[in-house]
Amino acid sequence: MALRLESLTLLAVVTLMACASPLHAQATPQPKRDQEIRLLRGNLYHVRDGQEHTVLLVTRDGILLVDPLSRAAATALKQQLETRFPGVPVRYVVLTHHHADRAAGAGIFEKAQLVAERSYSEALSRSRRENSDEYRFVRDVRDTFATARTITLGGTSVRLAHVRSRHAAEMAVVYFPDEKLLFAVAPPPVTSVPFSFGVTRPRDTLGWIDVVADLQPDTLLFDDGETMEGAAFQQLAEYLSALRTDVAEQYERGRSITEIQATPLPASQRSAPHYAARNAQISAVYRSTRLVRWELSGRAIASYTSRNDAMFCERSFSVCSAGGAVPGGSVGAAITLGHRFGITAEGTLNQQMWSSRARPAFQEETVQRFSRMALLFRYGAPRPGQFSFLPVAGMSRTTGDVRGLSHITGVLTPVGGYHPIEERTTRTGQTFGVDLVRTTGGGFSIGLPIRLTRMNGERPQHWPSMFDVHAGVGISVQLMRRVSVR
Repeated sequence: MALRLESLTLLAVVTLMACASPLHAQATPQPKRDQEIRLLRGNLYHVRDGQEHTVLLVTRDGILLVDPLSRAAATALKQQLETRFPGVPVRYVVLTHHHADRAAGAGIFEKAQLVAERSYSEALSRSRRENSDEYRFVRDVRDTFATARTITLGGTSVRLAHVRSRHAAEMAVVYFPDEKLLFAVAPPPVTSVPFSFGVTRPRDTLGWIDVVADLQPDTLLFDDGETMEGAAFQQLAEYLSALRTDVAEQYERGRSITEIQATPLPASQRSAPHYAARNAQISAVYRSTRLVRWELSGRAIASYTSRNDAMFCERSFSVCSAGGAVPGGSVGAAITLGHRFGITAEGTLNQQMWSSRARPAFQEETVQRFSRMALLFRYGAPRPGQFSFLPVAGMSRTTGDVRGLSHITGVLTPVGGYHPIEERTTRTGQTFGVDLVRTTGGGFSIGLPIRLTRMNGERPQHWPSMFDVHAGVGISVQLMRRVSVR
């Protein structure tokens, strides 16, 4: 009987311990998430979740949240917002880009309106195809913008702007005008002193700086929590703008990197803290600079065709007169790529040229008009304020239109008598030459073109020669000039 009581007692103790264990486990507090919300200025709050940072704006009509981060972070943040701002819903969620670490938490705020740059969905689709698990919680966005967007909430405006970024093609920055604060994710190395492009492309970096500089923020806050004073940023923007302009102008003149580096910037820029790395900055901008220039030209020319005695003026002719110089005109369109290479399309039309041939019982008189289309490659580019010597070479297509009359005597028709001559023949060939160009102000230049053309194939019957040279004088006007950094 005693043994049975001991067994029952032991069973009861074990049962109580088993029941107590889950209760103890449920009572164990979960580790608190390292997340905080603190006021920055006005109604703008700084959110930190571990090493990630973002911002939110609280207004009387609702909250605008930028980048809700991960789902876990967004869940914790939603609880904090409901506690700190009861009855104030999240109206807008602005997504700077589609990466999961910044955008996956947007689904937690089910009633909020999502806003992103217009290429957001396309970028998200590509990422889903590459990693469906990581992006399964990232929501699509229907409300998008192209270059800029202003959201007004509770009487407060928030400006969104698309910026170039190596991090994501659809990257956007968010500017709060009332607080004069700009929030940006994955910015270029604008805080480094002296400034260095590093691994970023100058085109992306300078494009990013141009957009942000136009907003003129007093403070810049980045996704890693680092801040930058607006005055320091504007100083960098002005310095790089002056450097970019100087490099572009000297690049167009055909100067080398070394020559540009040897030319100092104005004294006002030399005092900038970034001047110490100027040589490396010039090198990066120069290697990324691209120049495209369109020109339209009109020229008055004189074209000379030499008589080819061996082929046109055969020994049987007692009279043979052909060739010589005739006036003409040409028009052309040229595109210059960089300061070394260009492509020119030219059209040339000469005035009529007479020829006459005669022998016993045969006389012939014709008038010829030659036109030519040529596609030429040009080495070099007109340099502002300088005299340029630009060789050209390429393919051409010459058309000869011949009209005339021949007269055969002493023979009955149809061989004898008068016969009209109508001949239209085309020959391809090679054209070589040079443009002597002197640029003037206002996008105009004066040119002296010289062209030598050799036609291919068999000489048509009434062509006096298969060789042509022309020269003249003309004026070119610049239709478009674009200097860009890639």
